[in-house]
Amino acid sequence: MKLNRNLKEVRRCTKCIMPETVPGITFNKDGVCNFCTGFQELKYLGKDKLDEIIETQRKKAIDYECIVPMSGGRDSTYALYLARNVYKLKSRAINYDNEFRTEQALNNIKRACEATNTEFLTVRSKQDISTKIARSQLREELSMGFVKRPNICRGCSYGIKSIPFIGSLSNTKCL
Repeated sequence: MKLNRNLKEVRRCTKCIMPETVPGITFNKDGVCNFCTGFQELKYLGKDKLDEIIETQRKKAIDYECIVPMSGGRDSTYALYLARNVYKLKSRAINYDNEFRTEQALNNIKRACEATNTEFLTVRSKQDISTKIARSQLREELSMGFVKRPNICRGCSYGIKSIPFIGSLSNTKCL
């Protein structure tokens, strides 16, 4: 793909219109992208099923009944509110500091944890691995001339996926 191509020339998914510049995108013979062909609709099980799962967790938990991954945004803040104030779960809030976290995000997390009386733990790699991965990815993309939009979020992926593991170290059965 040339960088100076006209936007009309960019190949797009025939179903969702996602452009070919998205990292990892492929198209089938009908022009449908791999994200559309691999999509699985979530099945809503209902509040009764959620209540059943929560009650099962209460019986298994030792220190905490759930962990709530926190970003400092409204979705994770609302999840914390539901866990603590609606479902009355013994919760632990965990944030992965990807080394690009803003002070505002950290302040939001701290305020939410204070308001809900929730223990807060932040996790960060000792070797500043997220920054190193981001730099490495950026160098790779620059060397290829930015053929596609850079994908420098691998470090974040590794950190976010570690949250359930970190939670399990404290006798938390993840909910």
